[in-house]
Amino acid sequence: KGSVDRKIAHLQSLIQQHGHDPLLAHVYNSKIQALEWVKTDMKTHADVAEAVDTCHRFVQEVDAELISGAFSEGGWLCSRSFTLADIGVGVVLDRLNDLGLGG
Repeated sequence: KGSVDRKIAHLQSLIQQHGHDPLLAHVYNSKIQALEWVKTDMKTHADVAEAVDTCHRFVQEVDAELISGAFSEGGWLCSRSFTLADIGVGVVLDRLNDLGLGG
């Protein structure tokens, strides 16, 4: 079995273990759907390259916005107010960095 298949099997076992908790079951099923997408849509080198390019563009856009200072006064990202956007972008940037795509 490939890595994605092993992850799906593990998530399915977690659903069996924790199926009594509808929130956990929903989260595990969502992860399975995302992994199924990887299996069907990430078949070629070109598919992966396109995804990597998208990640690089995301990092460049966030970087450009932070450098320009557009968020410094009352903005929704890295401003005086801590928002859900900060958490979301932080999580994505951390994961991209773990994957070696952080720039």
